[in-house]
Amino acid sequence: MSGDVADSKMERSKWSRCKRNFCTGDLVLIVDDKAPRNSWLVGRFMKTISDAQGMPPPDS
Repeated sequence: MSGDVADSKMERSKWSRCKRNFCTGDLVLIVDDKAPRNSWLVGRFMKTISDAQGMPPPDS
């Protein structure tokens, strides 16, 4: 097998485990290329949307 085929058959750990989703009230850092260096913009989730299983809805 070539390296490309072997790599494609390996389990992708990043997407195989469920992780906590963002919740209402969570703090986040906002990336702004125009903000001064070492200046961190902070935001807060005001509302989140999830399905019956608590997962975010798929993109339309």
